[in-house]
Amino acid sequence: MEAFLILIASWLIVYLATRKKDSIRPMDQYEKERIRRSNKRFIEEEKESNRKLKRALYDFLWGANKNL
Repeated sequence: MEAFLILIASWLIVYLATRKKDSIRPMDQYEKERIRRSNKRFIEEEKESNRKLKRALYDFLWGANKNL
């Protein structure tokens, strides 16, 4: 009987620790828009960084031979 109660108690602890929270509210439109703008700005910064790197590499490799 004691083992059964320990089993039930351990199951209850695991269940309560792993269940999903019902109190999570969905994101409102303002939060979604803010995240979208932030992601868009980050992507644009990465693209610009890549462009600068490609230009620098091109200039390094072909800068002296542009007239050929």
